[in-house]
Amino acid sequence: MADALELLDFETFFEAEPKNVSPDGWVCGADFTYQRGDDRIDARLVAVDEELSLKWWQAGKLRADIRLTGIVDWVIESESGKELLRLKFQHPNVVYFLLQLRPHVSLGWATQWA
Repeated sequence: MADALELLDFETFFEAEPKNVSPDGWVCGADFTYQRGDDRIDARLVAVDEELSLKWWQAGKLRADIRLTGIVDWVIESESGKELLRLKFQHPNVVYFLLQLRPHVSLGWATQWA
């Protein structure tokens, strides 16, 4: 769960206040929309259920539609103008997933064979 991160951390990362926050608190569900230039990220965090869903739109075209589960560590990293969300997972074969928003949107992930 995103114990170490607070709602304000995600608001800063996505440069937006959440929409549709769960009545049980943001860790039970919060939607964020990030917009910069032609890029838009629609994200739904459900930290208590270890889930993140996101859609990346670029110039109105869907570039990625991703649903991640089993997230055990949520870390926002910021260095030299580069800002990203690093996720680690329960499953040992999923090494990490990265969502970078600045200076540009990009995705990265690594898996390995058993």
